Amino acid sequence: MRGPTYFSGRVTIRSSRGHVRIAAFLLVLMTGTAQAVGPYYVATNAAPGGSGTNWGQAFTNIQQALDIAGDNDEVRLAGHTFGVSSQLQWTNGANVRITGGWQGIGDPGANDPATWPTVVRRASATTNRIFFISGVTGTLAKLTVQGGISETPYLGGGLFISN
Repeated sequence: MRGPTYFSGRVTIRSSRGHVRIAAFLLVLMTGTAQAVGPYYVATNAAPGGSGTNWGQAFTNIQQALDIAGDNDEVRLAGHTFGVSSQLQWTNGANVRITGGWQGIGDPGANDPATWPTVVRRASATTNRIFFISGVTGTLAKLTVQGGISETPYLGGGLFISN
C-alpha cells in the first residue's frame, strides 16, 4: 500500500433562511505502494509454525522470511548457525535489509555480531550455493556465508547475484 493521498476543500451550504455555513473537509485516500510490514525474525531454536513477527514467533528457516519479505522490510537473523540444504532464493522486494548478529530475545533485542555471530552455511553432504539473489535491491549485513559449492565454474558458490 502506498502512502495516503490527501484532498481538501470547502463546502458552502445555504439554509432555507439564507444562512451560509462553510464546512471544511479532508479526504484521505489510501492508494497502492508497499509499506514495510516486517521486520521478520528467524531463529534456529524457534518452534515450528511461527509467524515470524517477533522472536517468540520466529521462522525456523531463512527461506520462509525471504518468501514473505516485501518492499522496505527487514529480516533479522538470530546469532545462530543456519545450515541450508538447498540454495536460498531472494528474488522479491526493493530495499529489503537482511541483518544477522541478533541476540534472539527482546523487541528487537541486542545486535552484536561479535557476540552473536550469524553463520549461513551449506549443510553437510549437499552441493549447492548458499544465496541466489536476483532482481532485488537491499542489504545483506552482519553475517558470514560459508561452504557454498557451485557445480558450474564461475557461478557463485556462496552468493550468485544477478539483476
